[in-house]
Amino acid sequence: MSKTIILILCLIALIALGLFYSSAIAEDTGYVLISIGTYKIEMTVVSALILLLGTALVSWIGLKMIRTFTSMGAYSWHWFTDFGSNRQKANYDKALLAWIAEDFDTAEKHLNKVNISYQDGLVLLMQAKIAASKADFDGQKKALLQAQKFEKTQQSATLQLADFYQSHNNPDEAAALLTDSSHKMALHIKLNALSGGGKWREAMTLLEASKRQLSKQDFNDWKRKLAIGIFSEVASKEGAEALLEYWEQQPGRAKKDSSLQSALIAQLIAQNYHQKAETYLVRFQPKAPVPELLPYFRKLKLKQPIESKKKLEFWLKQDENNVDLLSTLGELSYNCGDIPLAEKVLQKVIRLNNNAHDIQLLARVKEAVNDKDQALQLYKQVTESQHP
Repeated sequence: MSKTIILILCLIALIALGLFYSSAIAEDTGYVLISIGTYKIEMTVVSALILLLGTALVSWIGLKMIRTFTSMGAYSWHWFTDFGSNRQKANYDKALLAWIAEDFDTAEKHLNKVNISYQDGLVLLMQAKIAASKADFDGQKKALLQAQKFEKTQQSATLQLADFYQSHNNPDEAAALLTDSSHKMALHIKLNALSGGGKWREAMTLLEASKRQLSKQDFNDWKRKLAIGIFSEVASKEGAEALLEYWEQQPGRAKKDSSLQSALIAQLIAQNYHQKAETYLVRFQPKAPVPELLPYFRKLKLKQPIESKKKLEFWLKQDENNVDLLSTLGELSYNCGDIPLAEKVLQKVIRLNNNAHDIQLLARVKEAVNDKDQALQLYKQVTESQHP
């Protein structure tokens, strides 16, 4: 039973009692005096009861009206906020579709109608991308800094901001921002930041500590790059002899690392220490060719690369049709001026593998022996293979 029905029943009961006792009340109406300061109110008992009843009734009706209007106001407010939220969602969805399609003008138009806090910072990441597409780097940076304040987008914004600093020649800011390098992308950015700032050894320490986060190929590529940086720093400041001393001071395990060996050879060749480069190339490959080191034979500029030729010919005795070894020997021979050997080896390579690089090299060999017609035919063959 509702409260309204109960109140109505109570009211009917009061009226019935009033009618039943009305005759008794009529003979003795009683007396009620209300005194408030200098004000006095006089009335009969019946008048007082009617006043109390009327006051109660008016209060109840007023309360019901207040509750009704309050609920109507709340409903209106919810409707208004839901309407606003739906409009934001509609604009966000349109902006997202345009953003994916790289229609950044349309995306920006709709994003301007969305609160930046909508979707917990994703709007700001989209704005940063749009700003970058328009070369508005201040706008890009501002949006990323704001996106960092939202938990949902903090990590992504931090990575993008670090990459922003790195690409704008501010490696120190990028490195300082990435206190946690457990994320693969963060590791790459921080390694770039440290190496870009010339902090090669610090980057190498970080790389060694984060080895498990990278693929073997990525790790070796980074190790070679950082080692070249370290070796270049030593060689430029102290000379190639100091570089060799530094190398000999490395632990045995490091000196067996083909990535570091490759970096050393590259730096020796860059410093025009070709003789030393040959010595270490042969030393680092005692039994079989190492894929990372074999290409450096092609870069040697020596009049008599005796040890290199011996090593390549020794390997070819074990695998006489190895195209990589034959091609390497042919280029090494050409570079040192041993034209007859270069011609012989390169002709065999081309019979086994019609490679454009080897054909072009053989053409230069033919030019060296004044066989211009044959050289021209070989150059045409290269051109036709590249533009069929």
